[in-house]
Amino acid sequence: MLVNAKPEHLVKYSKGTYNKDYFVESVKDRWELTDLQIRMTYLISDLAVKANGVFSVTHQNFIKMFEERFKMKVSLSSARRFFALLSKIGVISINGAKRKNNQQSANIYIVEVEVPKSHEQPYEHRHEHLEEQAVEQHNITINKTIKIPLNKPIKNNFVNKEPGNKDEIINKLTNEYRLKGMSKELCLRVLSEVEANPTVQNFGKYFKACLENALYKHKLKRGAILSNSKNEGIVPSFITWIDS
Repeated sequence: MLVNAKPEHLVKYSKGTYNKDYFVESVKDRWELTDLQIRMTYLISDLAVKANGVFSVTHQNFIKMFEERFKMKVSLSSARRFFALLSKIGVISINGAKRKNNQQSANIYIVEVEVPKSHEQPYEHRHEHLEEQAVEQHNITINKTIKIPLNKPIKNNFVNKEPGNKDEIINKLTNEYRLKGMSKELCLRVLSEVEANPTVQNFGKYFKACLENALYKHKLKRGAILSNSKNEGIVPSFITWIDS
């Protein structure tokens, strides 16, 4: 039985280099997750950061943190089943634990996913040269598609031609792209840039285009996709509908 302690002491149980993005991708690769399970995976990936892939939490505290972060309810049985599932598919191990005074404590969870050497290098340094070329071409493609010339002075003529409540559009698209792997902070940063652009003719389509662009860059940095010098290899999927 392991001895529970603060994160700086739990790190001794670590199995090696921990990368939370790689952990999330490993879970997704091994199991078809529900929306609720995806959110629980993100929370677990953050809990494991301080002790390099090791953490300890009671199911009750996990539920409390989950509900505070995602403003969603999750049952005790769902939380227990999900931790058991992660153990079953081999991404974590569940270890009984005690305190130094030998009293029973919360379980200690150890990430069992081995990070390949190609992922140990920080994401921002991998594929750096190819990334710069691809992102530059990608941005040019987007600006041509939404008919906004690069570096051209613009007039303040914001128009939202898309029917529907703006807040509903924002909530729908941010939720959609968070499920695709973007953080809430990144979505809000994109929204801030969109709202600062006075030339937008269709808020919903432009916001989605910018989110798609941000997701592309995010995946490129994480090594989830490889850049391609040819246009057809980097043209985003929304090109076919944005002008419709």
